[in-house]
Amino acid sequence: MRKGFQNISDSYSFTYDDISLLPNQISEVEHRSECDTSGEFLGIKLGMPVIGSPMNTVVGGKMAKALADLNCLGVIHRFNTTDEQIKEYADNNLTDSVYKSAAIGINKNTDIERLKRLADFGIKIICIDIANGGSRMVGVFLNSIAGIVSEYDLKVIAGNVASYETTEFLDTDECRRYTCRNR
Repeated sequence: MRKGFQNISDSYSFTYDDISLLPNQISEVEHRSECDTSGEFLGIKLGMPVIGSPMNTVVGGKMAKALADLNCLGVIHRFNTTDEQIKEYADNNLTDSVYKSAAIGINKNTDIERLKRLADFGIKIICIDIANGGSRMVGVFLNSIAGIVSEYDLKVIAGNVASYETTEFLDTDECRRYTCRNR
């Protein structure tokens, strides 16, 4: 088993109703303002562990701006043109922000060019957004963009995954070089 992954169940999927977090220590915190919810993600410090989903009804330029103002990450969805993705950031004064990310698909005929244009614009975090991240096509696509990822020093998020097995697949040698460089 790889470090960082623990298979809690091979045959059962858990939901929020199945899990409770039980506080078992007496807190010394006097006020919630003393708590630090920040964390590092792919080389940037997030004020809170919040990443806006690359869905056309969730993250556009205004939401990306609102998230960036909180030091959180908004991933502009891929269901518009590359120019429109870039315009969302430009129109919302996020051109120089580190809190910007954009989604692409895995179509070699269109998404490799999209990736290059987004990287030229200064986007450093790319989300490979497909319905099933546990697909060999993801590995094939990641290998086809390896040179671009390296040249631009990009960070790559790949998904969606919903099971231990598909998460583990993205941690294989085939995918790990490009998706999990900065854990």
